[in-house]
Amino acid sequence: MSRKCLALALAVLIVRSTPAAPVPRQPAGTSEPTGSVVSRLDHGATIDAVAFTPDGRELVTAGDGNAVQVWDLATGKIRLRLDSGKHPVRSVALDAAGKRLVAGTSYGHVFVWNLDTGRLVRNLATKEDAVSTLALSPDGRCLAAGLDGITGYHRRRGAKLTYT
Repeated sequence: MSRKCLALALAVLIVRSTPAAPVPRQPAGTSEPTGSVVSRLDHGATIDAVAFTPDGRELVTAGDGNAVQVWDLATGKIRLRLDSGKHPVRSVALDAAGKRLVAGTSYGHVFVWNLDTGRLVRNLATKEDAVSTLALSPDGRCLAAGLDGITGYHRRRGAKLTYT
C-alpha cells in the first residue's frame, strides 16, 4: 500500500496518510489532523520553507535562525547545517538530482549549495529585498525567483540575475 507524507511547518511534523482510505470530513471549526504524526523535527526557529529531496529520504527546512538544515528522515537527525550568515531564508528549491540546493533570503540573496559536500557554490545578489519563492528548471540550468513582485531569471553560465 502506498503512503504519502505531508510536511507542516512550525516545527516540522511529518504526517502520513493512506490515500486508499477515505479522508473524513472535518466538522466546521475544528482543526484535528486526519493523519498520524510519524515524526517531529525541531528546526529551532520559525520555518518559512520546506522541501523534500527527490528521493524522499531527506527534508530541507529553512527560515529564521539564519540556517538551512537538511534532515535525514530515517534517523530524524540533521545531516547538514548550511549557514546563511545574517540572512533569514524564505524559500528553497532542489534540482532534480537532489545535488544542488537553492535558497532565497529576506535580504535579496540567492545561495546555491552542493548537497553532497555542503559547500556554498554561489551567492547571487538581487536588486530586491526578499526572495519569496524559487524554482529550478527540470534540467537544472535555469532558476526562476519571485522577488517582491518581479520575476528574476538566471541562466547557469552567468552570475547575475536578469529581470523579466
